[in-house]
Amino acid sequence: NASCLRTLGYHHQDELIGKNMHWQIHYQRQDGTPLPLDECRIFMAYIKGQGTHVENEVLWRADGTCFSAEYFSYPQYHNGEIIGLVVTFMDITERKKSEEEIIYLSYHDQLTGLYNRRYFEEELKRLDVQRNYPLTIIMGDMNGLKLINDSLGHAVGDELLKKVAEVLTKGCRSDDIIARVGGDEYHLNGI
Repeated sequence: NASCLRTLGYHHQDELIGKNMHWQIHYQRQDGTPLPLDECRIFMAYIKGQGTHVENEVLWRADGTCFSAEYFSYPQYHNGEIIGLVVTFMDITERKKSEEEIIYLSYHDQLTGLYNRRYFEEELKRLDVQRNYPLTIIMGDMNGLKLINDSLGHAVGDELLKKVAEVLTKGCRSDDIIARVGGDEYHLNGI
């Protein structure tokens, strides 16, 4: 239909009719690695004769770009034999971006971009096991933040918090966990 053509970037249905849709729009994963036919859940719905619902894959447009897709794939029968599939799909790129943003915001401090207390506490539980010992936690507190906020304003205090976050980030390893856990408190965690 017209919506399918528009979403996939084709101009006319003849560009799709008679083509193997796996090799046309579902041949590789988002990272560019091939998606073999026997791992294609659309094709497996055909082989197994069972409908499927998927919302964590991509489909490919005519121009070689991909988009996050949710799809339903149902076999179609004629005289008891499967003769094809009906695949209904939606471009869920914007929904995925919103979900990723919500996840990011739930684990990061909005001002500094560092991890927040929630993330720090969850990671500490995960890391606090025998094989990770010794585990190092460094806590830091910015003295005088209230005085700066009261005398120079919160915008200046916020800039100071950001600068401290930058210094900590530059001074730590890439796999260390740096978190702002309170107004002026930072925790560093390293193994």
